[in-house]
Amino acid sequence: MKIIILSSLKGGVGKTAISIHLALELRKRHNVVFLDLDPQASATDFLLRDTDIDQLDRRGALQLLTEAADPRELIWETGFGIDCIPSTLHLHRAGIEMAGDPGAMLRIAKEVRCLEYDYAIVDSPPGLSYEFRQAINMADIVLSPMTYDRWAVQGVGMLIDEVAKARKSGGSQRLLVVPSIVSGSEDEKLRQDMDGEVEFSRASILRKGVVKTALGRGRPLPSGSDSEEQFHRLSKELS
Repeated sequence: MKIIILSSLKGGVGKTAISIHLALELRKRHNVVFLDLDPQASATDFLLRDTDIDQLDRRGALQLLTEAADPRELIWETGFGIDCIPSTLHLHRAGIEMAGDPGAMLRIAKEVRCLEYDYAIVDSPPGLSYEFRQAINMADIVLSPMTYDRWAVQGVGMLIDEVAKARKSGGSQRLLVVPSIVSGSEDEKLRQDMDGEVEFSRASILRKGVVKTALGRGRPLPSGSDSEEQFHRLSKELS
């Protein structure tokens, strides 16, 4: 299994949209499980929109992180050909409950990696939380969306430091930056400004209203659209 984490310490960069649409592209050729570690649960809302919140609270990411639950028993089928371990707002409790269990991160990463899927796509929260560090710890690839603004640049710098810490603990995470919510000229300028400082994906996710609309409506991108093609290129690059 290859584990791809979507991570950004700056909000508003399209992190969840990329995690969803990347997963939808990968599932056309592979078996994919989605792990939502963001307590905002936007990805869960997309994949399991009609599922009762109380049910999600009883079987999801919180139980994975805090109760040593078997991840196979936490998986939900969705209507998109992707399986999902969901999140809810109660996931905010995970860091407090796991403060006294330093070995939990390694145990959870091992259990997730043993799941019988080709890819795990993980949406992580935009903050230095327990869930964020759990996601980074288990990653093969840390995919970080980056917009063209100074705060996004600072956020990527902080993420570089966090990935370096994970590598010192024995990890081999690859950090890959994908330009996101940018125009063509902003994409080019961003790559020029950050040349040599980060590794960029070849694919970019340009600013298109259809991406946000699809996420809000709980639907895949329109077939044949420019945005679908951009996600197709990104998925091929990562597979």
